[in-house]
Amino acid sequence: MPTNLPPDRSAEPDPVDEILSALSKDGRPIIAVDLDDVLAQTAKCAADWHNSTYGSEMDISAFYHALWYKCPGWGSIPETLLKVYKFYAADELKNALAVPGARKNVEKIRQLGFNPVIVTARHFDSELQSTQKWLRHHFEGQGRRPSGSSPTNRLRQRVGCFQHVIFSKQEKPCICNALQARALVDDILETAMACDEGGSFSVLLFGDYEWNKRIDDGSLWHFTEKLEKEGGRPWWIDEEVDVAALKRVTRVRTWEETAAFIERLK
Repeated sequence: MPTNLPPDRSAEPDPVDEILSALSKDGRPIIAVDLDDVLAQTAKCAADWHNSTYGSEMDISAFYHALWYKCPGWGSIPETLLKVYKFYAADELKNALAVPGARKNVEKIRQLGFNPVIVTARHFDSELQSTQKWLRHHFEGQGRRPSGSSPTNRLRQRVGCFQHVIFSKQEKPCICNALQARALVDDILETAMACDEGGSFSVLLFGDYEWNKRIDDGSLWHFTEKLEKEGGRPWWIDEEVDVAALKRVTRVRTWEETAAFIERLK
């Protein structure tokens, strides 16, 4: 899931050559893994925080889009962005639980001979330390402990059972093609469709989530605004997309399904 924060324009260019050099020495086939709502229950964490902070009764079953202002309860776009800044400024993601089955099945994938590599769009400068701490808490004890890489590098080595974590602004089809990944596990439909068109690898569209059942066309509106425009009609039901027509994309709802699919790639 996107961070819901504006892009970090101050970040340095991604060290693609460094990433490829480090990973090429490993030799194992790569499985690229998104972080938010694939490993960490980011949306549920945000909903729980919103309920606690604002007295709402929000549930991720009503997260119809990945951008939270397009979901009920978040308010206007400015109101949502203010809430998002408060959420990230307080490092509320430290309270996120791991997605059920993630740790066990990432380890299974590793034992099958693959190299699971996190590819995340999180902001490197502001989210690196909290991300590392979260991964060590939920995924440590398998694989190798973190080793010392420079704090300026956007390739982080050996965090928990993941040997590499990549923070990148680049589009995931480009990253995964460059990594020669065998598969990408991601929860965003638009990312899956972009990879289906421009990728050379399998895409596992992860999770039984409302937000990856429909496409965001990029237009700016908030939920209440569009609901009024639609006369109260639940328009989102009519926007669900059947991914069966996509040649590289397979929908997987759990980590058990994910590991079973990847095992067939051997």
